[in-house]
This record gives sequence, structure tokens and C-alpha cells, in this order.
Amino acid sequence: MNSPSTESSLLSLSQLAAMVAARRTLIIATVVVVVGATAAITASLPRQWTASSDIYVDYRENDPINGRNFSAMLDDSYMQTQIDMIKSQVVAQQVVDSLNLTQSARYKEAVQKLGEARAHDDLIDNLNKNTDVINKRGSRVLEVAYTAATPEMARDYSAAVVNAFIGLTQQIASRAARSRTEQYSAQLEQLRKEADAIQENITRYQRETGLLKATDNDDIDTRRLNQLSLQLADVRAQQQAAQARSEATRQLVQRGIRPDDIPEVGQFGPIQELRGKLNDVERRLTEAQSTLGDRHPTVIGLVSERQELRARLDRSSRAAMDSQGGDTARLSMQEAALNRDIEAQRDRVLKQMQGRDRLVSYERQLASVQQIYNAALQKYDGLLMASNITLPNLAVLRAAELPSAPSGPKVRRNLISGLLVGVAAGLFMALMLELFNRRVRTRDDLLKGLPLPLIGTIGRRGALA
Repeated sequence: MNSPSTESSLLSLSQLAAMVAARRTLIIATVVVVVGATAAITASLPRQWTASSDIYVDYRENDPINGRNFSAMLDDSYMQTQIDMIKSQVVAQQVVDSLNLTQSARYKEAVQKLGEARAHDDLIDNLNKNTDVINKRGSRVLEVAYTAATPEMARDYSAAVVNAFIGLTQQIASRAARSRTEQYSAQLEQLRKEADAIQENITRYQRETGLLKATDNDDIDTRRLNQLSLQLADVRAQQQAAQARSEATRQLVQRGIRPDDIPEVGQFGPIQELRGKLNDVERRLTEAQSTLGDRHPTVIGLVSERQELRARLDRSSRAAMDSQGGDTARLSMQEAALNRDIEAQRDRVLKQMQGRDRLVSYERQLASVQQIYNAALQKYDGLLMASNITLPNLAVLRAAELPSAPSGPKVRRNLISGLLVGVAAGLFMALMLELFNRRVRTRDDLLKGLPLPLIGTIGRRGALA
């Protein structure tokens, strides 16, 4: 019985159950066919073997080579990065090289069919596809599994992937250390050349100026300049005193005072001696005149001697007065000579001060470069020590072993999946057949399909034959 209203109405559970019961043979047959096909396909699939290794991944919170600090909050991203590295093309390429996969007959055959580039890409993709990395949340242990056609291949490939990953990690670490070492070596070499250039300038300047140190001859020349200044002051004082004496003597002479009576002139030894002799002659002359008279030869001789002594005294006095002027001229010449010496010594001191300042500038530059060089050298030594310390951040907790049982195909899983698919297909086919070819199988079919009252039922309660 076909009814448009029935097709558009909802089916009750009793109707569905009646349809399934009526089509149970079809459903069972479908399940058997699907499960049988699944079993046949599973049996025809080649066996696969899986070998796995466990790797403990750790990292130092402080990286002395790259100068970076890691946080525990970055644990998940760091582990995901390690997983991506394991399944990277670089690791796959190292596996290819370590196992000499490009020399296999299968690869050579693929090269002939597809070309070398396509065959190589397929080989890399196949390696990455068969490599599985499992990481439990919150754990730093990675399980690296590889699935192959034979147990030996699975074990060898899994070990090769782990070794390639460890090698890549060490290569990255050593590359960073080598790069930093090269940078510091270049910087040290540049600083060393700069220090050598400054030292050469210092040596050349010392040779040109004669200064061995910035303080060489500085105190000696300064003291020499001070001594000359003191000598000049003393000469000027003597000159002023000599000029004053000469001026006083000249004024006394202008007043009519005999030169030998002037204290500054009479104090000379020869004049005092002549004055003593003159006084003695005058005393004797006075005594002789009082007793012998002016015409006596003794008196005449004493008068002549007195005149001679007076002439000698006048000459000595004039010589003494002239010597005062000569002292003034001599002191003036000495002052001029001291002024020339002071000027030359001052130029020498200023030149040495200028040379000292330039030498101090060179030495300051050299000290600054040496300080930077020593700091860089200490950093370089620490970098070398850090790069030479072998503290691996990877450890193989469990090496890949020869698997004892195949990992695929999954017979139980495939059969269960086939059973579920068969049941679903059988139910679907049964319902489709019932919906497109409706029959009266329950009371609900009559009540929903015909607008007539139901008088009664015959047979099982709630069902129609």
C-alpha cells in the first residue's frame, strides 16, 4: 500500500521496528557481505611493523651562548617546536643520507619513472608520513615511532630519525656557539689592531718629543722655571739697590761732597787704605810743619806725598763710583739674560705640557681600548667554556627495538568497523526499501494511512500479518 500522507508523516518506533524485522534477512546479508569484504581486504593488506623510541627533551633556562632566558610557560611551544623539527625535511634528509636510501633499487626505479626531483620529494614525504611523534600533555618525553614493511626497517628507521634529530639539535647549538665565537674573535681582532695602532702612535710621539711618560721632566722643568723667576726677582732687587746707591752718590757729589767721604764709596777697602795713609801723612805733615817749617825738605816731601795720595784717592773714588754704574749695567745685562732664559724655559714647559696632554690623551685612549678588550676577552673565555661544556638537552630513554608483533593492519578494529558499517548499510537499505515500497505492517500504518476508524486487530497485539 502506497500513501503520500504516510510518506510525509513521521514514523513511530513500532513502525521502524516492524520494518527492520521484516527486512532482517537483508540486513544480516549486508552485514555478512561487508564484514566478509573487510576481512578479505584486511587479509590482503601487507603487514606493517612499528618501532618507537623515547626521547627526554630538556632545556636550560639560561642559554649562555645565545644569551636567552626560557620560561616554564613556554614548555608546550618548545615541545611542539621539537616535534616539528623531528618531522622536518632536514631530519628526513639526514635519514636518507645515513641509511643510503638513494642507493636502493626502489629509489632508482622511481627515479627512472618520475625523475630525480619527484622521486626525492616522494621519498622525503614518505619518511615524514611514516614518522609519528607522540607527546603526552605536560610531559617532556617524546615517543618517536616509525612504521615500515619489516621489523628491521621499522627499528632502523626509528633509530635513524632519533639520531638525525639529536644531530640536528647539536648542529644548531654548535652553529650558534661558532657564530658567537666568530663574532667575538672579529671584535677582539679589531680591538687588538686599534690598541696596537694607538701604541704605535704613543711610541712615535715619545720618540719625537723625548717624553717617556706623561709626567717625565715636568716637575724638573717647572722647578727650573721657578728658580729662574726667583733669580730674576733677586737681580731686579739688586739692580734697584745699585741704581739707588748710584743716584745717591751722584746727588752727594753734586752737593760738593768729596767722593771718598761718601759712605757707599768710602767703604771699599782700597779707599779706606788710602784714606788711612792720607791721614797718617797729614798727621806727620802737621807735626813737621809745627817743628820744621814749610820750607823744610821733609815737609815738602810730605806735602808731595799727600798730594799723590789725594790724587790716588780721587782716582779710586771715581773708579768706585764708576763701578757702581758698572754694577747697574751688569745687573741689567743679567736681567736681560734671565728674561731670555725664563722665556725659553717657559716655552719649553708649555711645549712639554702640550706634549704631555697629547700623550695623556693617547694613554687614555689606549686604556679605554684595553678595558673594552679585557671585558670582551673575559666574555669570549666564558663563551668558549660554555660551548665546550657538553650538557646535552636530549636523552634517549628507550632505544628502538625489533617489534615482536605487527602494528597493522588492525584486524579487530577493521572487523568492528566493518560490522558497524554493515549494520548501518543494512539498516539504510532496509529503510529505503520500506519507504519507497510501503506496506501495512502495524496498526499505526492503518491509522496514519487511512481516514477510517479501526474496528479491531487479528494476530499479535499491535501488529498486522
